[in-house]
Amino acid sequence: MLKRLTCPSCSAHLVPPGSAAQVTCSYCGTTSTIERAGTKLPPGVQVAQYKMPRWAYLIYAVPFLGVAVSLGGAVFGILSGQPVGLAGIVQWDPQTHFELREITGDTTPDIIGRVRTFEGSESVLNYAAFDGQGGRQLWITPSLGDLASESTSIARVAGETLVVSNSRGQLHGFTLADGSPRWTVSLGERVKYICASTAKEATVVTVDEVSRILNLTDGTFRPSPTDEMPEGCEMPQKTDKIYGSESGTRWPSTDAEDGLKTPPGTKLASVFSGPDGYQVALGVKSPGSAVPLVVVFQGGTLRWSGVIPEGNPLAAATGPAELALIQDGILVVSYELLNSDSGRRLSGRDLESGKLLWDVQIPHSTEVSADPSRLTADDTKIYIPHWTWLEVMDLHSGEHLYTIGRWRA
Repeated sequence: MLKRLTCPSCSAHLVPPGSAAQVTCSYCGTTSTIERAGTKLPPGVQVAQYKMPRWAYLIYAVPFLGVAVSLGGAVFGILSGQPVGLAGIVQWDPQTHFELREITGDTTPDIIGRVRTFEGSESVLNYAAFDGQGGRQLWITPSLGDLASESTSIARVAGETLVVSNSRGQLHGFTLADGSPRWTVSLGERVKYICASTAKEATVVTVDEVSRILNLTDGTFRPSPTDEMPEGCEMPQKTDKIYGSESGTRWPSTDAEDGLKTPPGTKLASVFSGPDGYQVALGVKSPGSAVPLVVVFQGGTLRWSGVIPEGNPLAAATGPAELALIQDGILVVSYELLNSDSGRRLSGRDLESGKLLWDVQIPHSTEVSADPSRLTADDTKIYIPHWTWLEVMDLHSGEHLYTIGRWRA
């Protein structure tokens, strides 16, 4: 049978878990209900469906293609095994962290992250670098294996080397400047952490808690002299001086959270700390229609509060916003509209006064139902990993600068 069980979030192939009603994607972590004939599910439930690979449709399409060019392209697709519309496509992986490092010499941080490409009918894992000025691809590594088996791969920039692990206990070293392979070594165990220690060495910790010192020049390693975990092991979720969190996690509450005086008509859902004693709380209007709002305190004292969106709060989906960050005195909040076909929006407010600086639609958010996985920023840009794209926007104006990754041709 050509049909395969497909993840509704990332379109990866799923292994049916016998008679179980649900399945969890090993690639993106989404848990979904398996499509069953004759079973009706309530709206909003993630459903994994049995679908044919895109290339399989060619088998049925070819007899009906009347144009010679189209016929030639279809025949080539069948012979090569390349899915239609995906040849040469680079898709961004929104579920893993990326890093900002200056590569091109123009002082603008460039973007290094995990992507997927297509070989035949399978999607494969790569890592790639993109120019921070305009999103141009600088380089991409060779395939590191198919995504289904390499979901545990992690990577880290250490010195001038990108270090990548795979499920077979191997480490690959790539030159950061151009992505060229430098070395491959075997550790005999999967990697848990890659710690960026110095410009010439990194510490690698495997899942059996064995720590090794890795020479970044040639990939040789030696036992670590101490069992203590060095600094720089946890993959950074945000760049320096960023305050906030990613979707699906409760923000770390401040010590003063219990002492915050909630304004009337407000129900708080989560609080995170910012610079200069600021605390940002996201919640809903209550009593009322539960539209999202933001409340900002400083030193435990209320500074300002406001509904989201400012002009027409009833246009927003009910419930608190989940994504927010503070950078360079700007509070950025992502929110969903009541009409899901209208996509998601992003607003920027002055942290001190609450003045709305800009409110814009997140590009491509009308094309998929999935939410962005996180927000991050540097001094000038906001980065929004979303579906198979990375959207890059101007921090101070909300202007869309460029998109990295595509869904199809």
